[in-house]
Amino acid sequence: MSATVIVPTWRGAQRIGALLDSLTLQTVDHQVLVVDNGSSDGTSEILSRYPQVEVIREQHNLGFGGAVNVAAARAEGEALVLVNDDCVCDPGFVEAIVRPLAGAVVMSAGVMRDFANERLIDTAGMELDSTLLVFDYLHGDEVETLRNAPAPIGPSGAAAAFDRTAFLEVGGFDQALFAYWEDVDLVLRMRLADGRCALAADARGTHMHSASLGSGSVEKNRLMGFGRGYLLRKWSVMRGTRALRVLAKDGTICLGQMLIDRNIGSLAGRVRGSRAAMRTFSYPGEALREHSPPGTFEDLGRRLRRRRRIQRLRRQSESPRAGIERQLAATKLPRSLRVGEGNVLFLGGRFDEEGGPPPRAEVLVDGKPSGAPIAVVSPGGGTSAYWWATLELGPVSTPTELVLALRVDGREKTQMLEIGRLEAEPGTTPAGSPQSNGRLRAAIATTGAGPLVAICMATYEPPIDLFAEQVGSIKGQTHPDWVCLISDDGTSPQRLSAMREVVGSDPRFVWLENEGRLGFYGNYERALAAVPHEAEFVALADQDDRWYPEKLEALLRGIGDHDLVYGDMRVVSDDGSVLSETFWNRRRNNYTDLASMLVGNTVTGAASLFRARLLERALPFPPRRGDAYHDHWIALTGLTGQGLAYVDRPLQDYIQHDQAAQGHEEANAGARYLQPWLVTVLSWQAIRALLGGRAGEGWADRYFGMYTQTLMWARLLLMRSSGSLTAGQRRVLERVIDARRSPAALAWLAGRSLRPLWGANEAFGRELIVLSSIIWQWALEVRSRSLRRVR
Repeated sequence: MSATVIVPTWRGAQRIGALLDSLTLQTVDHQVLVVDNGSSDGTSEILSRYPQVEVIREQHNLGFGGAVNVAAARAEGEALVLVNDDCVCDPGFVEAIVRPLAGAVVMSAGVMRDFANERLIDTAGMELDSTLLVFDYLHGDEVETLRNAPAPIGPSGAAAAFDRTAFLEVGGFDQALFAYWEDVDLVLRMRLADGRCALAADARGTHMHSASLGSGSVEKNRLMGFGRGYLLRKWSVMRGTRALRVLAKDGTICLGQMLIDRNIGSLAGRVRGSRAAMRTFSYPGEALREHSPPGTFEDLGRRLRRRRRIQRLRRQSESPRAGIERQLAATKLPRSLRVGEGNVLFLGGRFDEEGGPPPRAEVLVDGKPSGAPIAVVSPGGGTSAYWWATLELGPVSTPTELVLALRVDGREKTQMLEIGRLEAEPGTTPAGSPQSNGRLRAAIATTGAGPLVAICMATYEPPIDLFAEQVGSIKGQTHPDWVCLISDDGTSPQRLSAMREVVGSDPRFVWLENEGRLGFYGNYERALAAVPHEAEFVALADQDDRWYPEKLEALLRGIGDHDLVYGDMRVVSDDGSVLSETFWNRRRNNYTDLASMLVGNTVTGAASLFRARLLERALPFPPRRGDAYHDHWIALTGLTGQGLAYVDRPLQDYIQHDQAAQGHEEANAGARYLQPWLVTVLSWQAIRALLGGRAGEGWADRYFGMYTQTLMWARLLLMRSSGSLTAGQRRVLERVIDARRSPAALAWLAGRSLRPLWGANEAFGRELIVLSSIIWQWALEVRSRSLRRVR
């Protein structure tokens, strides 16, 4: 039986290489499909090393089930083999897990050993109790137990095989379940269709468990709680005495997680999941009677022991050094960089230096000091020192090669280390091809005398029905003078053909001829660079929303003398149900406060319209770090120019679905960010870092992601918008830049971190991330000097 191995991944750069290496050693031929769920940590670079792997790159995170469904539609194998990206498979894994599907079963459960102790089983499938509480089958048992073990009710998503036809016939995974419990729901539906499961005891590997989100994290507990609440309602569990058992068991679990993990994500998730579900199936008593799971307290004990093993191992491996190494390893000097009116570049690396405190270092450009502020640390007091800096590059009139070097002034000698060569290029980004430029000229000729709006749409694998609605809503605009530039980012030929059929022969739609995939950030930049000089205004369009007919007309009226205007949006599910009459049902809107906008964007690009002249300062985009978004950067350039305006009514339906580039839930997820318990936890961790305690890789993620992006953008806004900044805006940018060295700026930042406590939650309280990142760097520098002196 032919097999397709499907691997969903999200920020899996540190994990997925080991899995793919193990898949190259399998004893049978197989197809490998990796679905990259919008990773921003170097995962793409790792995947590029495996040419035999077919990569499906999504602009954003579809979740586990959504990613598998996308891959299943493209799979060539008769069997779908699902493996988590934190697993490593033994050579015979694929052959052994597929073998039972040649018989009467449609599901096969593989075996994953515990990565912390390979004599123990992590999971050999799943087992369910009478309340549908799920347990890892044989978890914690010795591997020898497999010899006489019966088959489980179904496989765990970490190591599973499904007959592809049977999988598709039951509809695949329920995509309302973003992550966790989606495999339980699928197994129950396959059981209702008389599907049986086999235990593939020889299909073995190791599993790191909770490597993506972290055991006990707020996000994991929230997602698991959502899935639990969703399934309880969907499968009609809360009836009679079962409801009492659910309340007792889940109450115990939620209380334990509140005490051990110090968060209420599990409880909050259950409430949201129950509200999101519909009662769809009758209670599956028949399927459950064949399988006898362990008791609740026995399983809770097993889970607690596993948690302790995982946390103990991670305490041994997580360190500032590991986090910094990982982040700087993903920082590569580009061969070229378009500078425009100025740009910024993040640089970093490692060098060896014996004895004494970390030396002084400086970045040189063509042999001259750049003046770029630089950080030098030596975590743990070792001989390796790490450095990083944000380099400002001024405008150039012609392509110019810059030689970048690092001068290290040690106790006994000065080292000159070459960083690399960079081609600094003038202008923004290349415009379209001659063919697309010709079509654009023809499109402009069809418009009237009104202000011309260039609509820029970035596309990648859009759902055709939603794409058709969006195109239809653009065609129906009451303002007739527009052209729509569609910049596609590598959609499959079949889907692209269907998209062209939707657009038809309407000359106002212009397809840009592109080479190479850039991701949504680079794709929007590419589309904006092609805006014709005749256009007075620019609007951004998602590939899957629905504009109201008067949208462009209303925004043109509302922009006034400002640089940018945006409107509210109604949030609608892909089945047409209204989820919210406003986009701002959970966080406060903001279009005047630069300090809040710098760390927490409220301007959705798809809802905005701006003057084309804004592109002179917005392009080229700064190099992307962390989770940077194009609309956030454009909003900042507008706010530091002639300001922003807002139309306080919905002008479009925002379609909330699993393939949306940024969902309403994610855009509002930080509204609950600042909680008193989190302030306490972060403060305690900062104190421990100062005293020498371990600060895990999460600090490096926050520092080199969100904080570094904020710092780069503040510097670039000072460069490009210096002529239009108000005194207050200039003061905000300087405070953010100077916070590491200025006590007054640090106190200002600390004060802003508390604003959500009295309802000012437009920035999620993300100033706290900036503040804690500065403390983390300061603690590293202090500890580096003291430890190296001791040595």
